[in-house]
Amino acid sequence: MHLDRMKFGVANKLDPWYPAFLNMSLDPLASASYKMRGPLTFATRNATGSSPGKTAISNDAVASLLNAIMLKSTQILSAWANTLQLLNGTDAQLTAGLYGPQFVNAAEIMRASYPAWPQSDIEIFKAMILNIFYPPASQTTPTAVQRYPFDANWGSAGEKAIVAFGAFLDNETMYEEGLSLYLNFPCSNLNNTINSFGQNCESGRDQGHTQLGLGNMAELCQVAYNQGDQEYWDLLDSRLLVGYEYTAKYNLGYNVSYDPDFYRCDANLVGGPWATISSTSRGQFRSIYQVAYAHYVQLEGKQMPWTKLKLEQTVFEANDTVNNVGDTTPYGTLRFSLFEAKWYPLGCYTDNVAARSLPVHTDVPGGWQAMTNELCQSACQAAGYTYAGTEYSGECYCANGILNGGAPAPDGNALCNMTCYGNSTEICGGPNRLSMFVFGAPSFTSASSVTATSNSVTVKTTATLSG
Repeated sequence: MHLDRMKFGVANKLDPWYPAFLNMSLDPLASASYKMRGPLTFATRNATGSSPGKTAISNDAVASLLNAIMLKSTQILSAWANTLQLLNGTDAQLTAGLYGPQFVNAAEIMRASYPAWPQSDIEIFKAMILNIFYPPASQTTPTAVQRYPFDANWGSAGEKAIVAFGAFLDNETMYEEGLSLYLNFPCSNLNNTINSFGQNCESGRDQGHTQLGLGNMAELCQVAYNQGDQEYWDLLDSRLLVGYEYTAKYNLGYNVSYDPDFYRCDANLVGGPWATISSTSRGQFRSIYQVAYAHYVQLEGKQMPWTKLKLEQTVFEANDTVNNVGDTTPYGTLRFSLFEAKWYPLGCYTDNVAARSLPVHTDVPGGWQAMTNELCQSACQAAGYTYAGTEYSGECYCANGILNGGAPAPDGNALCNMTCYGNSTEICGGPNRLSMFVFGAPSFTSASSVTATSNSVTVKTTATLSG
């Protein structure tokens, strides 16, 4: 997740970031009026122990992340850090593995971009992650309470959590532990979770748990990528991509191959082994697909036709309310979509004849009388520039950045009111106004949060945060 990318897309009302942001702003968990369900002293995902608390911890974990993106609030993080004493019950590993990374993602944003969060509170939060979330997440040997830890999606949840915790705590040993488990632990490593043609070890169980495991692995790979360990996405000839495509295809209603001899450890505990692929929860897609699509397709240029079809049908990924809030990464379209190799409209920008916002005047084929936005973009791209702007119906300007104080016009599109000489259905700027475009990803210099108000979008610029 790169906050600058979100900021730029939202501020310039670009698709998909702006509509996805508006959708997120309607989520009660992102609201300034959200009331915490916790904090609790004890929490788990089941009824074992003195305080189940699944709804409280899952909703508050997601709310902490959405508040970090939207509102710059640390209230939820500090409240839980000062109260929680134990994750208990037979599902403690999932509680730590699924909700811990949500809290950590929120804390990473706030630590990097919100100076008002006291260092003393940050240290208390770090202690909660180290002493309360990490132990159950990293449990690989059975206990009297957790008799079958680190199987299938439990293991991948633990692995992604350990990697995220290690990165946040600057604990290299912990971080490497999570990566090593992903590579080597028999019941949850990549090779034993997804076979060569994409079948998941829980494909025979149901499609909900299958997708949960895929999402866990994708989150681990993304955290590793953010730390400079780029190879995890591409292990075993991009086996994770193959797994995504297999599951997307089946859940879109198409037939896939199935090997009844490929199944998870301790399958008998959850109704297995399974002779056929399961139709249970088929077509109920979890919010896991954009993070993988962004990396494999938008970044690496690989093909994921079934995942692409799924995303096209979804419009944009939101919060996973069909299954369980907090189990998967919410609002993937907003958080993970990357700029592609195409021109994006930025709207109407100011210009000045004496000091051009885009200083390079460029001719187009056919001359000024043939001017269109597309011809200007092509001419700028051919000349090696990433910004293009049309002005006064027939002028084209280029640069590799917006210079000399050029900025979004204070009067909006009011003075970008002149049609293009070469296409009367298009606007080509106006007097001292540019119809501005950027090719691919703009250059980002700072991380940001975005805040929805009743009728507008306010963008808050903060310190650098890469993702």
